[in-house]
Amino acid sequence: MQVKFMAWHRTYISDTISAMSHIYRVIIKNFISAFLRSLRKTRALTQEEMAERLRISSRAYNDLERGKYCVSASVLIFILLLLNEQELHDFLYKIRIILTALDK
Repeated sequence: MQVKFMAWHRTYISDTISAMSHIYRVIIKNFISAFLRSLRKTRALTQEEMAERLRISSRAYNDLERGKYCVSASVLIFILLLLNEQELHDFLYKIRIILTALDK
């Protein structure tokens, strides 16, 4: 009985972690998508110009902005490098608030 419970418990924990990981990915993807759109419009850039700054194709940028995909680590670095100090602070503050709320 103990062995069955432990196996069930491991499966439950694994499934829970997997579900939370998926939720985090979706929320981060949506946050970055909206953030990129807002940043691009604030700077009066076209999608093509934003793509150039992020060193990706226009198609890839369009997919990011529409939330089709999440950014890669390298694209995230280029996004962060585009930001001034206040924008960087705001970006991190907002995502921290969202993710902290999920943990509660």
